[in-house]
Amino acid sequence: MSDRGTDELFDAAADAYDDQLVPAFFDEWAAHVAGLLGPPPARGAVLDVGCGTGVLAPHLAAAGWSRIIGVDPSQGMLARARARGVPGAEWVEGTAEGLPLADGPVDALASDFALMFMPQPATAVRAMAAAVRGGGPVVVCTWGDLQDIPAMGAICEALEQVGGHEASALLRRAFSMGRREVLEQVVADAGLPGARVEAHRVTARFPDARALAGIYAGPLGLDDVSRTDALCRALDARLAPFIRDGQVGFAMTGLIIRATGTAGP
Repeated sequence: MSDRGTDELFDAAADAYDDQLVPAFFDEWAAHVAGLLGPPPARGAVLDVGCGTGVLAPHLAAAGWSRIIGVDPSQGMLARARARGVPGAEWVEGTAEGLPLADGPVDALASDFALMFMPQPATAVRAMAAAVRGGGPVVVCTWGDLQDIPAMGAICEALEQVGGHEASALLRRAFSMGRREVLEQVVADAGLPGARVEAHRVTARFPDARALAGIYAGPLGLDDVSRTDALCRALDARLAPFIRDGQVGFAMTGLIIRATGTAGP
């Protein structure tokens, strides 16, 4: 799904991702995506591509999916996913272009915020649709553009202030496919004429700027006391419009490709 250096950063970030980002906004988004897939068929199987720490899996299980196959190239993320102990879930190291289909196509597929890290997005979307039975739901999500999420732009600027441009590179990449016309071109290149792109919004909430600093400091090598404190100060200053009573809150806009599977029955 991504290059080795990116995978290593995801491995290092797995704990902070699960402990901080999931309750802040990923869990709310996952609930929405599970709803978009609709009710599962009897003994239905679903692929979760770029599953990360398995945030989506509990929502899929609650919706009635009896088999959940999570795929991700990050061993650190998969370890956290396995620790969730979600019934019917299995976790496989892999990429969108090499999905585990030993038993044939699945009934549905979701991919939350992984497409931006895939080297050939159209090829990946085509492969994901081909892994799902004809007519089955395919839901692929990206974050919106940083211009539409100014708080995340401010976080990028704070990271650059303390750690240079390299410190914000991965975060900026997460918002690199946030324009509707970009995803529409991906859909066209993937050969999915019936697909559509729609927007959705959730609210991110963090207890304070120090919690945000803790998410990024360790994986980016900014976790000595002086640099973490500097990052806290930078975040406090740049996120001032989004801080109320010490807490940080802002809207997160994402885009969703909704398509259907192209595999035979």
